[in-house]
Amino acid sequence: MQYRPSTLSQKLEETKSRITDEEKYYPIYYALMGFLFTGILLLSALNNFLFFGWLSISMSIIFGLLSINIIGKRQTKRY
Repeated sequence: MQYRPSTLSQKLEETKSRITDEEKYYPIYYALMGFLFTGILLLSALNNFLFFGWLSISMSIIFGLLSINIIGKRQTKRY
């Protein structure tokens, strides 16, 4: 026998708690961005922080765009 939610709140809770395949990999994306930023920081330290300002700005832009993309996918309804 299959469970079926009877009330509207149970239906909403069931749809809210589902995790899609894309959302499953978001922590991996953030971890990779962290490792990439750490690698750039390490390379900049070896180079006496010569280009660290430009690299940190570019990494912040990339991280911001990734966050906007992930948040936007969560808010978009697909029928």
